[in-house]
Amino acid sequence: MALTTYAELKTSVGDWLNRTDLTTAIPDFISLAEAQIERNLRTRQMIVRSTASINTEYAATPTDFLETKSFVLDTNPVTPLQFETISAMNDLQRLNSAASKPLYFSVVGEQFRFVPEPDTTYTE
Repeated sequence: MALTTYAELKTSVGDWLNRTDLTTAIPDFISLAEAQIERNLRTRQMIVRSTASINTEYAATPTDFLETKSFVLDTNPVTPLQFETISAMNDLQRLNSAASKPLYFSVVGEQFRFVPEPDTTYTE
């Protein structure tokens, strides 16, 4: 059975539930399922290239940011950055306290974090 409308989807979910007391909850079930799918699904159309200049330890993520596939600095030669967890970044910062070319990155809330802290402006 092909579902072509939202009404058909709700009817189909209701048929699968086989319960009339949950009819009003069906839109919530659909919204929760969509949210779960959107958290996990990644397609090639969702992958985009972006460039930015970084010159501080923290930089804002793009407004449409979902995740990072790779991060490279436009240096000669190109410098790939290694992803690290937030707690690992704290340890790495203690080992790389002097400002220099970043080697590591992480995502903290709605910001990227770079270690070591950039010693100049880099384009990524």
